[in-house]
Amino acid sequence: MASVASHLLADDLGLGKTIQGIAVCEKLKDEINIDKVLIVCPKSIIYQWRSEIQNFTNSSIEIFNPKSFARYKNDLPFYSITNYESVRSSPDFSQVKWSIILFDEASRLKNIHAQVTKAARYLNGN
Repeated sequence: MASVASHLLADDLGLGKTIQGIAVCEKLKDEINIDKVLIVCPKSIIYQWRSEIQNFTNSSIEIFNPKSFARYKNDLPFYSITNYESVRSSPDFSQVKWSIILFDEASRLKNIHAQVTKAARYLNGN
């Protein structure tokens, strides 16, 4: 599988970053066979992500917390959605080799000393 470089998509509210992120993942799934996408976002928008993915793709989706993730670790859907607190509190997310990791509201990671930032660094992406 080809390696995908890190990029940042920043723009004003309401201009379609969620749809753009989903579109990139779907295109890379078709072109280079990526198979696991982790979406980390605030708890308040988890269901918005799921809704957008359902509206625009036929890909499998699951919302995870640390307890539910441990059960699926070997049979993950294409899109796994979780929140920042779950990434911070569960080492299981860092044990998976993700094709892509999307951070929504990544300003949560500004403080390099914060526990959530440290946990995000240990996530394993291509």
